[in-house]
Amino acid sequence: MTTRPRGGTLQIMLARRGSRAIVVDGYELLWWVRRRGLRNCHHCDECTVTLAHASRTGAIVQAHVEEAWRAEVVPIAPSRIAALAREALARGWVPGEGAGVVALGMFSP
Repeated sequence: MTTRPRGGTLQIMLARRGSRAIVVDGYELLWWVRRRGLRNCHHCDECTVTLAHASRTGAIVQAHVEEAWRAEVVPIAPSRIAALAREALARGWVPGEGAGVVALGMFSP
């Protein structure tokens, strides 16, 4: 995923596409980022971080990235994803169980 700030240089937020694996508190998880929006419409951009059990079963966790349209690029690091997973676990999410979406609100990389 790339973005071009008003300064003109190309910066990369996520070099790879698809899911990434992470182990948090003994749980094998997958996480990915999805960005949707319209060109030249800063208020139309939407960026969502999603967490799921590695088996892709059970409820998933979603959090929207705060101010996804901003010009500066901030990497979404695995340490922030681990913190997001721990927050979901503290709120009662059990990876691989249940169904539907657990919405955590805003995510600040």
